[in-house]
Amino acid sequence: MKKKIFSFIGTAFCSALMVSALSSTAFASNDISVKVDDVAVEFTDVKPIIENSRTFVPFRAIFEQMDAEVSWNNKTNTITAVRDDTTVSFTIGRQEVIITEDGVSEAKLIDVAPFIRDNRTYVPIRFASEALGACVDWVSDTRTVLIVDVDKLMSEYENQFENIQKYINFTSENVALTGTFNNSMTYKTAMGNIPVNTNGIVNGVKNNSDLEFSGNATTDINSIKSAIITNEGETAINSQIESMLNSLASGSYSAISSDNKLYLSGSVFTPLGLEENTWACVSEFNTGFPDGNFVDYLASTAQTIKLNTNPNNTVGTVKTYLDSMKNIYGDNGFTTNEDGSISLNNNSITLKMSFDENKNISDAVLTTNKNENGVNISTSSHNTANTYDFALNLSGGKTLDINFALTAQKSSTNIKPTTIPNGDVIDIKLNY
Repeated sequence: MKKKIFSFIGTAFCSALMVSALSSTAFASNDISVKVDDVAVEFTDVKPIIENSRTFVPFRAIFEQMDAEVSWNNKTNTITAVRDDTTVSFTIGRQEVIITEDGVSEAKLIDVAPFIRDNRTYVPIRFASEALGACVDWVSDTRTVLIVDVDKLMSEYENQFENIQKYINFTSENVALTGTFNNSMTYKTAMGNIPVNTNGIVNGVKNNSDLEFSGNATTDINSIKSAIITNEGETAINSQIESMLNSLASGSYSAISSDNKLYLSGSVFTPLGLEENTWACVSEFNTGFPDGNFVDYLASTAQTIKLNTNPNNTVGTVKTYLDSMKNIYGDNGFTTNEDGSISLNNNSITLKMSFDENKNISDAVLTTNKNENGVNISTSSHNTANTYDFALNLSGGKTLDINFALTAQKSSTNIKPTTIPNGDVIDIKLNY
């Protein structure tokens, strides 16, 4: 399969856990063992060592166990490992690693530099996972490093997600949006419910994973006043409340959605305590599939799996995850309808795609539904060549219910959505 730089992100969580465990106690070097795909690595003359609270291993033993061809350049002190279409190069004493995939090179930093001792080259164990797309974990009881070569496992899944890939390709291009939205929220207070109904104009840019838009919005403050009076009486509307409600009546806003986070800013939020040039960030806000290759994305998520829960069958642990993803998103789950469209229906998502005479997608509707602790969150995304509709419904929350709908026209653009806001960011937690 085509490898990916995702591995530098995907293994960070596993590696961090392992490094933390190793750093807590200075184990003797011969106490540390390494297993790759459930097979113990034999270190003939040198063994893993602890250096500066990091575990280092002889690089040749690890890379050759993962079927990479290893070479050494004595003039430049550079080691090169080649496997399939991936070349990894690093220099002794430097933390920069060069990864070349299909002729495209990218420099990455590892946490500690490789070094030579007793005529042997040592690399941080995390490097092996990041360089060749593996998952790493640590078993403290047996002092064992566990490595699963995820990239090798992916070969049997490469052609299992072609329909999902078609959808990603259809929705991944950058498009400009012009339209409107309406948002109805119900705040559940001890005194009673308060409706907040807002309508606005949308101008922005989107692709499959990122969204940026801004505009003006108006809020129905009369319904808020009526609810406050009903719940708390006429005297509840004092001058301070009146001023705040008037400020909410109209204003500007900006929104960015990227990396499962939603950022909000603008004058419409000022009465709620958000200062100018400051963004509120809501985490775990997922707008769709990632851009790029779905199999690569799947591999990167597999690299974050905990292996120490079943240390004697780590390959089976990763395959169980990959098989579950195949059951959810795989081509075998799609059915062909009488009109020629195809559909995928399971507990997580529903996807229907229609095609034109050239067998290109002309219409795609993706819906998701999730229920956690009695809170139901559902989304619907409808894409055609020229239109985009999105809806979000959150119900059953302890303090908040949401109904959001956006309708927009699409047009081609070379502009990409902004993914990181310019200004201070305040993380907030929505108490559903």
